Amino acid sequence: MVTRSVPRPDIENDTYFTPLDGKRALVKGWDKGKEAKSRGQVKGNAGLLLEHAGLSDIDLDSPEIKAMLPRFVPTNTLTIGRGGVPSHYLYSGALPNDEDMKDLDGNKMVEVRHKGKQVMWAESVHPESGETIEVLNNAPPLPVPDQEDILKSYTAAVIAKYLPAGDRHNLAMAYAGYLLRQGLEEDDVCAILEAAWDYHSAPTEAFNDLLSIVADTKCKVENDEPATGGNTLTREVPGMVEALSKAWGWDDCPHARKEAPQKPISCL
Repeated sequence: MVTRSVPRPDIENDTYFTPLDGKRALVKGWDKGKEAKSRGQVKGNAGLLLEHAGLSDIDLDSPEIKAMLPRFVPTNTLTIGRGGVPSHYLYSGALPNDEDMKDLDGNKMVEVRHKGKQVMWAESVHPESGETIEVLNNAPPLPVPDQEDILKSYTAAVIAKYLPAGDRHNLAMAYAGYLLRQGLEEDDVCAILEAAWDYHSAPTEAFNDLLSIVADTKCKVENDEPATGGNTLTREVPGMVEALSKAWGWDDCPHARKEAPQKPISCL
């Protein structure tokens, strides 16, 4: 496979690279920048030392998160990928490593990488697919995005992955109640659910329904009235509450507070 004709970024002239065997670093102490070289000095596969280069990487591993990230996070930044598809967005600055954004089957959807991490760089050959890594956007790295925006994109992606074809009204109430009780703003909850519904090409009336559901649920939560939430979500989408709680670091269970009986809420 021929790599795309994209100008090499200046970063390749700096000593930020380590030789790889497939995806595995060969040099001991590579994570500390030991024997780091320029890209031209590394023959074959090379890993960009993220911490050494002052960069953070948002690593995308599912079609849902690839669709969602640009809705919540600026992506006109230095970008690499395979087969013309972006899979790594690089930003200037440090983000905490985060490997907890997985689907309900334990598969990684998105990972944030910086400290002690490297990423396969352009002209390296992926050991599993045989595809060549490409620079897809030679833009200067943007400042690191807000961590919450990354989490919102993950939340929309994991909801979209397990969204059923029908009977979404009651499920929307459960998601709204759970996310609002965890402290997310009404606009953010609407944006997350709209993105998940849009991934499945929901009709216009479905989005109007979502806005009414979130607004109605917010009123109930603020007035400490019964409203569907995490208990219903646990029952309808097993593992979702645990996945979201782990990713966001939500330790308590406010969703366990009183919920309404299982019947549709009348939208205003």
